[in-house]
Amino acid sequence: LDDFSKTPTKEGPPITEEMKLEMAEQLLREQYPEALAYYTLVEQNKKELSTSFKYVQVVGGIPLDVYYCRIEVTDPGEIIHFTYTGYMKRKVWMNRMKS
Repeated sequence: LDDFSKTPTKEGPPITEEMKLEMAEQLLREQYPEALAYYTLVEQNKKELSTSFKYVQVVGGIPLDVYYCRIEVTDPGEIIHFTYTGYMKRKVWMNRMKS
């Protein structure tokens, strides 16, 4: 799973922002178990009926914008968007930094 979007279908009372974040991170862990070790949450954007979370790989304090994951969760707790572009393994970026 690299990318999907869907129309919201779930209705119900809103869940907390913390619960939305937990859902987003659970999906990311299920699809890419080690991704959270490489990513940093850089954006949490509350919209009218949902919240989007953007994770970016940060190396040496510099965000690598090409490596990111964006997940959007509706207020009732449905994941409606997921984009994942991967990450650079530490061994690779350490070698590039030495060059």
